Amino acid sequence: MAGPGLQQAAQLLGREAECAVIDRLLDAARAGAGGALVVRGEPGIGKSALLDYARQRAAPMAVLSASGVEAESDLAFAGLHELLRPVLGCLAELPDIQSQALAGALGLAPSTNADRLLISAAVLGVLAAAAEDRPTLCVVDDAQWLDRPSADALVFAARRLRAENLAILFGAREGEAVRFEAAGLPELMLTGLGHEPAAAVLGARARTAVPSVRDRLLAEAAGNPLALMELAGGLSEAQLHGLVPLPEAMPLTPRLEGVFRQRIGQLPHAVQTALLIAAADNTGDAPAVLRAAAGLQLPPDALDPAQQAALIRISGATISFRHPLVRSALYQAATLSQREQVHAALAGALAGEENTDRRVWHQAMATLTGDEEVAAALEASARRAQLRAGHASAATAFLRAAELSTDDAHRVQRMAAAAQAAWDAGQLARAREIIGQTLPLARGQAGVRLLHLSGVIEGRTGSMREAYARLLEAAEASTDPSLTLDILSEASEGAAFAGDTASVVETGQRIAGITAADDVDRFKLISLRAFARLFAGDHDEGRVLLADALRLAATLTDPRALLWAADAASTCDGSGAAAGSGAPVVEPARSRLRRRPGGIPSGARPRPRLRRALGEHGCHRGHVGP
Repeated sequence: MAGPGLQQAAQLLGREAECAVIDRLLDAARAGAGGALVVRGEPGIGKSALLDYARQRAAPMAVLSASGVEAESDLAFAGLHELLRPVLGCLAELPDIQSQALAGALGLAPSTNADRLLISAAVLGVLAAAAEDRPTLCVVDDAQWLDRPSADALVFAARRLRAENLAILFGAREGEAVRFEAAGLPELMLTGLGHEPAAAVLGARARTAVPSVRDRLLAEAAGNPLALMELAGGLSEAQLHGLVPLPEAMPLTPRLEGVFRQRIGQLPHAVQTALLIAAADNTGDAPAVLRAAAGLQLPPDALDPAQQAALIRISGATISFRHPLVRSALYQAATLSQREQVHAALAGALAGEENTDRRVWHQAMATLTGDEEVAAALEASARRAQLRAGHASAATAFLRAAELSTDDAHRVQRMAAAAQAAWDAGQLARAREIIGQTLPLARGQAGVRLLHLSGVIEGRTGSMREAYARLLEAAEASTDPSLTLDILSEASEGAAFAGDTASVVETGQRIAGITAADDVDRFKLISLRAFARLFAGDHDEGRVLLADALRLAATLTDPRALLWAADAASTCDGSGAAAGSGAPVVEPARSRLRRRPGGIPSGARPRPRLRRALGEHGCHRGHVGP
């Protein structure tokens, strides 16, 4: 079997142009012109070899590395934790609010409900600080399997590289169900090798193959370097010599996984089980894998034959697979009961508070029927992910918790939470799909909240008219006065955005009979009445009501109310009407929003169309408007 050096050299044959692109990226970073690159291609096409080439050529730069793993793709900030661990000392150089946000996301400090912007800015800050000490290369392989919060933060940082001694290099597999999204970053798409370099790669592995066998392998591999090397290694000497017929042709990915399965299948059962534990863990945590293996009564040396067969590498306390397809082949070939067994073993091996989320996730994967205790624990894990702004991971956990729920009420509640988390993560289609699945099951206020969210999503991304209709339907069904006011406020804003004067007026009329529970509700009531009167043309009463609302807002701390009030006051001051009347609201609102751990609340936005609409009905005539 060829060693790693020979394998990399073989995979770089015919890649001179691609290597030159990597060299230019590194040279620019050393010279203070930071940059990023996404290397894309099908499995086995040579992405990892190019990333290894970059690591070797980076000297004297520091190199930070991380790899996405499929089973960890819903564990929020796992990728960032791996990449940034060597430079966490740079957290001290960041502003406190950024340092606290990133430390909370990485589990190094209590979660502060920090928003994604703070965490992403902190990632950029840490990497820039590290690069000031020494030019730095960040290498992220299998980026398509990064957890979404880590991927978003790293792409955010990569887009903003300018004068840093920093380069960020991603390797991303094409053809997976999940694609690594990196809009705005330069990309290098790898395709199959040409005939001559492909023949050279094959010749290095199949020196004794007869011409007809070489031709068949070249055709089957279609220029894929890993296929050229692995397919030849899976043949017997008799097959290479043309004495025994070759296997039937297969599509590329199944063929490669078939090769790995063939090698795995030759190992003893205990070794295969130990390998499956490592594949299910996906963190490279060798002590946890060995504890889980011991829990299944496997011998302490169960992984030795796999290491000798070069299917895995063990370095210190870390297990790594020679290629992601080994892990994929193991897990996909396992039966349902085998997966359940190893996930249960891993859950039992992960003790301590620091492993709570991993333990709960493995418990969920090991549970095939309803289990309210596991569902509740997974829901709690999802809530913790939300506090770290890991909304995409939270949505996945909420959905799995819903699947394990033993009664409809909990199931609907968790699916609704998943829809909200998906929306907070910016996963529009996913949020809509979950709402569509959940609404027919929802009753009472649960249905109201789903209709409310559906209206908000439609208003932000679709039809304002449809959003208004859904919000009114939610308001009519609501029995919670405070929630009803929230919904009607959203409906009024949507109607104003659409320039629908009559609907704004109608929304103001619908608040009749609602009793305010607190000052925030009173602010919303007064504001809705004020907007309705302004849009109805009753500028004098509208002005008085909105002035009352602004005075009340000066005493509030609710972020949405402050945002609305500050926007209204700024518009009036900007129009020249009642100049300065909003100052007591605007500056305190901005200050409170800056100090708020979560920043501006999810879904909040400025209202330029609302300002233009109200400008036509009052402010430019000397009347107060938002």
